[in-house]
Amino acid sequence: MHYNIDLIQLQNSLYNKKKSYNHFINISPEKVDELKQEAALISDDIFKDIPRSVSVSTVFYIKVLQMMTSKRFWQRSFDEVLIIYIFVIDPDLTFYKLYRRYFDVLKTNNVFKDDEKKYNEKKNNQLHLLKNDIFNRFGYSDLQIINYEKDFYKIFIKAEQKKEEGQNEETSQKPQTSKKNYLINLMDLLKDIKSLDSITQERYKEILELAEEYKNTYGSQVNIDELIWNLLYKNTSINLETLEEKILFFVYLFDPELIALTIYEEECKWDNIKSRMMESFGYFHKDIIRLEKLYKKRNEL
Repeated sequence: MHYNIDLIQLQNSLYNKKKSYNHFINISPEKVDELKQEAALISDDIFKDIPRSVSVSTVFYIKVLQMMTSKRFWQRSFDEVLIIYIFVIDPDLTFYKLYRRYFDVLKTNNVFKDDEKKYNEKKNNQLHLLKNDIFNRFGYSDLQIINYEKDFYKIFIKAEQKKEEGQNEETSQKPQTSKKNYLINLMDLLKDIKSLDSITQERYKEILELAEEYKNTYGSQVNIDELIWNLLYKNTSINLETLEEKILFFVYLFDPELIALTIYEEECKWDNIKSRMMESFGYFHKDIIRLEKLYKKRNEL
């Protein structure tokens, strides 16, 4: 019981900076490699005190939490601490993989979608099974890390897979078959942003200047494929600090005249909106309209 109390307190301490979470947008793949190496050193330090045979145990996990919440990490960003933490306790992202295994059934079974009571019962049951499965495999459980592992997977693992696909095709162009997926991934990354009001007027001007510099670098006719790719995966090539800033940057370069929003206001059916947007941009996603509404509202401040 003593361990359980310690564990909860240490977990709370680890996550007390979660409001500063920045979705890994300022972490480059090179930085991830550095953090991975640091995680290996931390594991070595921990195993100086305990045998490696207890790596699947609460004792090991508490040692990890004690290390990750020590003064050594107080000055580190929450994003960096999370990545090190993931590499130490779950480098294969097993927590996230198990979560998908247990919860994909809720997405594919229409019975649960149509019956809220059954859905909630099944959800609670799956959550219980997930927690037990993780504990049985590791000797500890941390469900909070799953959403962060999901982001890590999308931003770094999938990015590397797509990069390798491009190399295998021996071309610098992104595969056309993946064009839609890149846009979907970007919209998914930005889906929780409800407002751009947090961007100050001074920073607003700086972002527009960065966008103009981007145009000059990549050509006045911006390649939207490259823009989306850069916003998703080349985290250090564009000096954007938040997801809100990415939205402002994207809309300014993608559709500064808000043509997509005008199309949306003129049409009643999504089929017509999609047809006209594909004709104008070669792209369509409903969330583009939402982002342009946020952009327009911010411009009116």
